[in-house]
Amino acid sequence: MNTDLIKQGDITNPEADLDISHLKSRKQRRFLQALMFTGGNIKKACEYAEVDLSFPWKVKAINETFAKLFAIQLERSTALLESEAISRAIDGEWEDVFYEGTVVGQRLKKSDRLLEVLLKARKPEYKEGFTQNVGIWGEGNDKLTINFQIPRPPKE
Repeated sequence: MNTDLIKQGDITNPEADLDISHLKSRKQRRFLQALMFTGGNIKKACEYAEVDLSFPWKVKAINETFAKLFAIQLERSTALLESEAISRAIDGEWEDVFYEGTVVGQRLKKSDRLLEVLLKARKPEYKEGFTQNVGIWGEGNDKLTINFQIPRPPKE
């Protein structure tokens, strides 16, 4: 196996070219190229590469190099999608403003919904139904014992 695969497939730089020239199959190379440019959409990549939808899964099972490159391309396309979502949520996009069917200007539109989704993905306390577990114990022979799924603290 080519040990430079991980260096070439650096997911922190999705714009960098991934060297797939050592793959013998033109279909494999075409599929991996299409996978990046379809945003990781396997079905569309198969259509573009003119291969059956089962193709990538069959090849992954028998070709370790293809399997690693496939995983790298999926990670890179996911990183690219996440970068675009962050850009739309924070930087926004310019959109035309119409009056009576005519463009009269532009406004910057940011996506609060994308920002919310990104926050929920990274910070669980922003998720719906998030609860903080709490535990209360009494000292000695006290009868107070309330446990909300927190293990009893160790005795000192």
